[in-house]
Amino acid sequence: MANISNQAQNMGERMGEKIGQKAGELGEKAKEIGSNVLEKGKDMAASAANRVGETARNVGEKAEQATNRIGGRIKDVGQNLREKAPQSGLLHTASESLANGLESSGEYLQEKGISGMAGDVTDLIRRHPVPALLLAVGIGFLIARSLRS
Repeated sequence: MANISNQAQNMGERMGEKIGQKAGELGEKAKEIGSNVLEKGKDMAASAANRVGETARNVGEKAEQATNRIGGRIKDVGQNLREKAPQSGLLHTASESLANGLESSGEYLQEKGISGMAGDVTDLIRRHPVPALLLAVGIGFLIARSLRS
């Protein structure tokens, strides 16, 4: 009886060892799978971030190109106005001023683009913060009033 008891005990110990080994192997496999899933997730996130960045750059480039084209068109309108306007009198003076304004605005848009305009607005706000704040409050009031109606 003692022999059977010892055999059962030895068999139980061996089974316990094998179960422990298998559990350890399963734990390693689970760890490996988790690591692979984490790596794939990181790769997917990096890929998505790259695509978003590329799309944003493309949109920015297209906006700059559109601004450049619009600037050229405004400049052309100013030149056409200058050519077709009367050559003397009060109407000549007014059309000459308008043509000058359109041409300089078109050149500004072509040269500066959106990023240059944003920098100029930022500089203007830094130089004159109180009027800029009052203007922003006024615009906000007008928008709120128009939305309420």
